[in-house]
Amino acid sequence: MPVQKCSTDGVSGWKWGKSGKCFTGFGAKAKAAKQGRAIRASGFVGNRKRTVTKSDPTRTKTLRRAFEREIRRIINHIKRQINKQVGQLDGFALNEQNGPDYRLVRRIGTILGVNTNAKFEFARTSKQVDEFEKWIQEQLGELASTNKDKYWEEFVAKGYEKGAGRAFTDSRKAQRAQAAGSAEKAAHFAGSKEEFLRSAFGQAESVDKLKLLASRTFTDLKNVESATAAEIRRVLTDGLAQGKNPWEIARDLNKAVDTIGKNRALIIARTEIIRAHSEGQLDALEQLGVEEVGVMVEWSTAGDDRVCPLCQPLEGVVLKTKEARGIIPRHPQCRCAFVPANVGEGTKGQVRGKSSIDDRFGTSVDREERRKRVKRKRSKWVGADKTISEKRPPNLFD
Repeated sequence: MPVQKCSTDGVSGWKWGKSGKCFTGFGAKAKAAKQGRAIRASGFVGNRKRTVTKSDPTRTKTLRRAFEREIRRIINHIKRQINKQVGQLDGFALNEQNGPDYRLVRRIGTILGVNTNAKFEFARTSKQVDEFEKWIQEQLGELASTNKDKYWEEFVAKGYEKGAGRAFTDSRKAQRAQAAGSAEKAAHFAGSKEEFLRSAFGQAESVDKLKLLASRTFTDLKNVESATAAEIRRVLTDGLAQGKNPWEIARDLNKAVDTIGKNRALIIARTEIIRAHSEGQLDALEQLGVEEVGVMVEWSTAGDDRVCPLCQPLEGVVLKTKEARGIIPRHPQCRCAFVPANVGEGTKGQVRGKSSIDDRFGTSVDREERRKRVKRKRSKWVGADKTISEKRPPNLFD
């Protein structure tokens, strides 16, 4: 519901939706937009109440942000090191070319015991670039360390656990409702959930799955490391060739670190937690016997004004657990999640037939083609080539 024009006492202004307050004067449009954000956050859109949790169906926002903070910590450390070695210490001795003044500064620094020696000062520029590339790769190494106890594996495990816990809770709606009215029953329900998670994580299949997910995250971050190092080499070579001063080169290098390193790493962090969450859900649903009783998985998008056009056609699609493998995340930074079907929910809005599901998948892929101008066979999304079974499990609650 967009911000729109309004008037009060003959004075033009702005308001959010049809019933929002009409703001006038300086900053009226910004105030109306702020009111809209507050109304959406409260769970009301127009005359209908929206389930607030659908703004983050996976309920992993806190976990994703923690992963992002760790990525930013590493990237900011790298940028500070670049500023120090290239700008502050003039690691390539570029200022020395400007005359005797800088040589005097370096001599005074030596007398005072201040390190002003150029770390990458060599006779040939190509050698300088080679040494700097080795150094920057050492700095980037923390982003994709081979240490198995490193941050990404921890976050992947937590995402997987949250998905498994979500599956247990959603598939036990009746017991959860009963527990809400009794402290004793609530404690019993929590204990049952904890015991299930302990059992699920103790299985060899779950351990192997976590290792695979962590390995995927590690590989993606290694690719970011390589791409960042290559871009930094290009930027550095251009800066040296153009005769830029140390701080200009440091600034350009930091832009490259942000554009290639930070942005891509943050996308990986967000996406891989969602992937781990969805796999945790599906594994738990299968362990809970969901497939044996014909229960399927219903797609749930974020359901707000930020739902992307690729996910929107998939809202309400009902799949078998095996068919759902790999479907989420639909795209980088996807926020979609699975919810169990056939557990007493209404069927309104659900998409169950093979032809209808195929049409929804096709619409999603077609929109991707128009956005990226790629042929359908080149879409990397698993759903582009997914075969949906003709025989669909019945809804047990019709």
